[in-house]
Amino acid sequence: MSVIYIIALLVLLISIYYYKKKSLAVICLIFLYLLGAMRGIEVGTDTLGYADDYNFIIQVRDGNYILHTFEKGFIVLIYLFKKYVTHEYLPFVTFMFTVFFAGVMRLLSYTKVPYALGLYFLFTLGFYFGAYNVMRQMMAIGIILLFVNLLYAKKYLLYAFIIVISSLSIHNSSLIMLLLIPIHYYSLKPKTINKLWIYGAIASSFLIFFISKNFLQSLLLPIANLLYVRAVGYIEGEMGNTNLGYIYMGAQSLFAMFVVYYCNENRQYRFEYYAYIVGIIIFNLMSSLSVVGTRLASPFMIFSIILFSKQVIDKSMTRTKREILITGIFVFSLFLFFYRFAYNNYGQVNPYYWEWRKI
Repeated sequence: MSVIYIIALLVLLISIYYYKKKSLAVICLIFLYLLGAMRGIEVGTDTLGYADDYNFIIQVRDGNYILHTFEKGFIVLIYLFKKYVTHEYLPFVTFMFTVFFAGVMRLLSYTKVPYALGLYFLFTLGFYFGAYNVMRQMMAIGIILLFVNLLYAKKYLLYAFIIVISSLSIHNSSLIMLLLIPIHYYSLKPKTINKLWIYGAIASSFLIFFISKNFLQSLLLPIANLLYVRAVGYIEGEMGNTNLGYIYMGAQSLFAMFVVYYCNENRQYRFEYYAYIVGIIIFNLMSSLSVVGTRLASPFMIFSIILFSKQVIDKSMTRTKREILITGIFVFSLFLFFYRFAYNNYGQVNPYYWEWRKI
């Protein structure tokens, strides 16, 4: 495990203990941003993987001959960046990371979550490192999060337009974020979902991994063909193997049930609660098909950053209940961090090294 990540974790742990001190949060923000923006070309899978494609594209039509399949909007973005900014590749990587990071900070700011807590969960739950690896998807998510105020303000049509344009331009998979609209709409209703139904949905989605893979494929393939052709590769298992590890998958589901049990569905974070549960279910369903397909859960699970942060500072729960929930949240977040990035080196983020950009 690269020492720089341990330093980042320790700084974040100190900052969340004093989460009301904004100066510490600003230090963490700058540190994490520079860590992601100045990383070397081999830190992260897609960082190195996109380099040849970027260097090859001189004209927009060159996008037809590259190794990866990029949306037209992304190809145009590369063309414009090379024409008006620089031909160097790594500054473009910095630009993509910056868009994602700005989107997350917009989400934290709009929901009034303490930056220290939000940055801690962004880091330990893996979304931060996701921007090292699935750069286009995270960039698309970042763009959509920049306009998240439209969702919370119930300007659903305009937000749907932002989602569609961003997805078709940068990463088609983000079209699934349209589901955030009905989730948010339902979360405003006074009636809540019975927790037994939620337990059943989580457990069933996990068990499908073992017993109903073929049934799930037959159910999802027609939808994938209709909405997002590339997702066919996810569902058929052609894009990424299915070996996520039972410990990791089981821990995600068990922890989600733990959150459901202790969550009082406070109106202040009911939407984020439902979005997180939907993300867990999608994650479990796609885990049986393709590790790449689990990325479809990221746009929903990223709201767990807000959910967990608000639960940590929620004073409406009894002291005992709150202490158990907070302990569980931090134990789980640290487990995920060390399991994914120290033990498994998920996304090839180790070893880390800095690399100066040329503009």
